[in-house]
Amino acid sequence: MPFVRTALLCLLFSIPNTFAEPSRALTSGEIHLALRKLNVLGTVLYVAAHPDDENTRLLSYLASERLLRTGYLSLNRGEGGQNLIGPELGPLLGVIRTQELLLAREIDGAEQFFTRAIDFGYSKSSEESLEKWGHEETLADIVRIIRKFQPDVIVTRFTPTIGGHGHHLASAQLAMEAWAAAGDSTRFPEQIRELKPWQARRVYWNAWRPEEREDSASLLGGVDAGIFNPLLGKSYTEIAAESRNSHKSQGFGTIPLRGMAEEKFQYLAGDSVAGDLFADVDVGWSRVAVSQGIPALVDSVVASYDFNHPEKSLPQVLKIHHRLSALPASHWSRLKLDETEKIIAAMLGLWVQAAADAPSIAAGDSFSLKFTAVARALSGWTLEKVTLPAPQSGGKGQARDTLLNVSLEKNKPYELTAPVRIPKNAEPTHPQWLRQEPQSERYRIDKAENIGMPQDPPALSVEWVLRQGNIRIRGQTPVEYVYLDKVHGEVYEPFLISPPAVVNFVEGISLFSGEGAREVAMTVTALSEGVKGRLRLNLPKDWKTAPAYHDFTMTEKGEQKPFVFSVTPPKGETRITAKAELIIGGKTVGRSRVEVAYDHIPKQTLFFPAEADWVKADIKTGGEHIGYLMGAGDAVPENLRQLGYRVTLLASADLDGDLTRFDAIVAGIRAFNVRNDLVARRKRVMDYVAQGGRFIVQYNVSMSLLTEDQGPYPFKLGRGRITVEEAPLEILDPSHPFFTQPNRITPKDFDGWVQERGLYFAETWDKAYQPLLRGNDPGEDPQEGMLLFARHGQGAYVYTGLSFFRQLPAAVPGAYRLFANLLSAQLEPEAKNPTEKKPK
Repeated sequence: MPFVRTALLCLLFSIPNTFAEPSRALTSGEIHLALRKLNVLGTVLYVAAHPDDENTRLLSYLASERLLRTGYLSLNRGEGGQNLIGPELGPLLGVIRTQELLLAREIDGAEQFFTRAIDFGYSKSSEESLEKWGHEETLADIVRIIRKFQPDVIVTRFTPTIGGHGHHLASAQLAMEAWAAAGDSTRFPEQIRELKPWQARRVYWNAWRPEEREDSASLLGGVDAGIFNPLLGKSYTEIAAESRNSHKSQGFGTIPLRGMAEEKFQYLAGDSVAGDLFADVDVGWSRVAVSQGIPALVDSVVASYDFNHPEKSLPQVLKIHHRLSALPASHWSRLKLDETEKIIAAMLGLWVQAAADAPSIAAGDSFSLKFTAVARALSGWTLEKVTLPAPQSGGKGQARDTLLNVSLEKNKPYELTAPVRIPKNAEPTHPQWLRQEPQSERYRIDKAENIGMPQDPPALSVEWVLRQGNIRIRGQTPVEYVYLDKVHGEVYEPFLISPPAVVNFVEGISLFSGEGAREVAMTVTALSEGVKGRLRLNLPKDWKTAPAYHDFTMTEKGEQKPFVFSVTPPKGETRITAKAELIIGGKTVGRSRVEVAYDHIPKQTLFFPAEADWVKADIKTGGEHIGYLMGAGDAVPENLRQLGYRVTLLASADLDGDLTRFDAIVAGIRAFNVRNDLVARRKRVMDYVAQGGRFIVQYNVSMSLLTEDQGPYPFKLGRGRITVEEAPLEILDPSHPFFTQPNRITPKDFDGWVQERGLYFAETWDKAYQPLLRGNDPGEDPQEGMLLFARHGQGAYVYTGLSFFRQLPAAVPGAYRLFANLLSAQLEPEAKNPTEKKPK
């Protein structure tokens, strides 16, 4: 992970929002902002539905201009969306988008929260969203976050009637309900044992649609979020663009605006609207019963601050620390004491690192930890104590205090190297929200205090204490794996606790067609030295494997061995989840390892259950060789290989070569959104079709097409979709070869589809196209643009908005049968008059 990002006001001497990056002291300008923030005791919470819904311009303005504690609550993690940068969907996409949000918050200075709600794809109503999420359960999550964060003002991105997407509307409805419920001790009383009732003063809608703003009398304006901040060297619109550009999986790159950027707000609830979001809201120390003269001390240090020598202000900041320590314990005294300790560390130029000598360690094993601390600006502080880590993921290890009392000399590193053993019962590192099967469209999290957290604490942390006189500052530094990359230089990765070994199926799904056996391959990887055990499959009794198991021995960490089972399915169509198990030391381990690596986020390594979807189905195919034009990224090529096809991923040079060698060419999702080479060589592809080839185009996004000319004849994409995966689909021409050969397609083939039927259907089309399916979401007009067919010369062209990219990885038999037909159905020669057989 080569990038180095730091929040403007969130100092990184403790646990950063995103792990796997070096800590650093703030710049002189950032320290000055942090000092000024000590006198601001106000909080604002922005609420919306998804990653990328937030107004980063407003968040950065509130955090760094108004100096308010600012948070963004995204109801879900965006796992139901599409992925522009790779094939990850579902939970893995949620992991990516979580990290993208955390990176965005590092840039714009806000904090991040989530509920347990799962993004189940596009929803056309708030009622559907609330039903699937669990209305009361999701409301309880938001109430918990409000009671813990204690916002004075809540701002919504949407209203209960403005926002389109059902998730958007539901986020606003829930925000309004939570605003009222959070202050009522009779609502969700189980939370009151640890949290107090809290009600924000008012709720506003961030009125971003001028044409839909209601009641101008309750409209606030005049907030210029485009202000230039000389201490940061950027305007808030520039910071917002950097934050927005973190959402790379959604393709939300943006050019920064410069100049005035007015934000408006529509009053929704609370006390009477006034001329400012925080009008009549006390955001100073007067809201604390006893302030010990802290406001005057802060004003004094801000006024005398030397930008060339921030450390000269340290004696005054220590006085502030002393006064804060004497205050009665409260929400704000704790927060401001923490902020002050981070300012002290910044003035010291403190750099702290806890580096492991390996990226992961198995439970029961040991590793070498190197702790380094250096005060680069000042001497005179003592490193009093270092507490070596105990696992955070379920182990019963005991943290070890090491009393040091080492004087830190200016700019001279202190290093401590010590062995750390991981308890045998420590759980592998894995996101808390993915540790259990979800309940409906809601994650299950056992510990209530973890609800709302954006991610788990690091697997291991080192705690440390610095002392000068009677002043002590405490910090917590995550253990990370740090290594040298010849291109990127110093690279940080999250440190992991792993199982002793993992087993991965080579193929995520396996299709069994016919009654015979097929081979299933898997790989066992040792994550500890000297691993020996047995690999077996856990299958229903009517599935047979040979051999029954494989024994293995591996001496070195990282060693891999392949294994193959011959698997015979039962008769008839069936679908199972196959499980692989490793028996090691008398214990059963059934984990796989999945890595997600992109340059803009920390590398994510997950230990999922070792499972694969297996389908026994009668699926006939024709043709042999498929050319695949990968678009934004999907798993369809591997799924087509499951059908027995030889699939070639086509690069630009391939498009200039002989295309007639392919029985069909398939364009991956969003290919016409992202592939300029396809647009430039469109005529070559259409010539291939005219000469007898077959070109199947999967969905493209209508708003960002590189060209409207996706087919041999004109058609226009809209935003039509069918979001209810059970919605009936009518076959318009049952005799069409796509529904008869080589597989007979019936309504049963549309059973078991996941998340949706399809998206971005054609809106209008030339009469040369024949629509083949009709369907609609409940209560809506029928749509026919989800599957269009046209003859072109001696070949065939297909546009489909059906979500094959979801159905094939989900092992839906009917989707495989239909796609096999699109690839291989024998079509009649084109009529002499191309219009004779065209639809109405």
